[in-house]
Amino acid sequence: MAGKCKESLTNGDLCSETDADSTSRRLSFLKMVGKGKMKRESMQDHSSQGPEEEPVEEVPEVKPREPLSVLEILQLVTKRDLFLADTHILELEQECREAESPTAGGTEDFSSPSNKDSSRRKAKDVELLYEALQKELWDVVKESLRSPTAGPNLGLVVQVLQQEEQADRDWAQSEGSAPGGPRPRELKKRWREAVVELADANLPQHAEAQAGELAAYLDKLRVRMVEDLGAARRNVVSLYPAEYDSFQVYTQSYHQAITRRLQAITDGDLQITDIYSLLDWLYNIYNRDVLGTVTITTPINLSQLGPLLPAETVEKLELDCLNSVRGKVTNELSQVLEEEEKRWLDTLNVEEYQMPLARTVIQRLQEDLERSAAVNRDLGSRVAQCSLNGLADFLYRWESDT
Repeated sequence: MAGKCKESLTNGDLCSETDADSTSRRLSFLKMVGKGKMKRESMQDHSSQGPEEEPVEEVPEVKPREPLSVLEILQLVTKRDLFLADTHILELEQECREAESPTAGGTEDFSSPSNKDSSRRKAKDVELLYEALQKELWDVVKESLRSPTAGPNLGLVVQVLQQEEQADRDWAQSEGSAPGGPRPRELKKRWREAVVELADANLPQHAEAQAGELAAYLDKLRVRMVEDLGAARRNVVSLYPAEYDSFQVYTQSYHQAITRRLQAITDGDLQITDIYSLLDWLYNIYNRDVLGTVTITTPINLSQLGPLLPAETVEKLELDCLNSVRGKVTNELSQVLEEEEKRWLDTLNVEEYQMPLARTVIQRLQEDLERSAAVNRDLGSRVAQCSLNGLADFLYRWESDT
């Protein structure tokens, strides 16, 4: 019994010790598990929250821009805010086209008279706005020629021209580009016409040419054309895109304006002195002192200008010149001879009278020979031959009379 009690006590102690250790280990394990669980839950909570969200700025609501009224667009035109005005006119024009075209999704019910009238009014408004816009555009073109400070306004004109050209191209490519519509506007072509009108208004009118004083009038044309094209080169040419070839357009416009004046002058009868002046201007002065001056720094394509007068008109001028010379020789010298004969008969000492007929003949012929030779050698030769023929006629008539 003592042995069993001892064994029992010994086992009991061991059991007690083992249970205590086991209990301690279980508590430590539970603590570790608890810490791990808490850590995992903490991580899961953090991951579930995701990245920290940044504060979002509230974007203000953008309201669609209200289209301008016709009156407001017209005010832009009169204030010469030309590019913006053209932009709004294009929008109004597009609105009219979309309303009228079924292929563009138009929803207008044209069976209603009121809708038809409204559409017509809008289309009429567009046309009136374009008329007002073009008036301001071409006024700027005319004013800018001699104004070194016209750059901003003329720059807006160029922007409008380019925008309208693009609108014409878009219209031509669209499905609704039916013939007879408001497009193309062709404002670039109308710009060229405006430059032609500018040149015609600036040059002296042909009515200012007085008989016998054509040389003075032609010199006014020369001075004005040289001055205006010089101003164009300084003030406006650089503002146009290169493809506009603006200096060529300005030069050609002045050339055409001068052509119209010379044609009007040659429609009437000209004195021989005016014929010489005009021929000299055609053959020499215009090419040398006008075109030669304006193209020194800015070359142009002279072949595009064309002649100032048709060849048949120039030939007629030369023929009139020859006929005048021949008539002068035969008629005026005969008149001089008659006057000398009267003075000879009235002279007391008939034997001492000296008739200056030879000197008079030379003087009359010399003027025509010099002026015709100054025009060109060919005309000088023809006038010389015509003078000899006229002199022969005069001598024949004189011999016949005596």
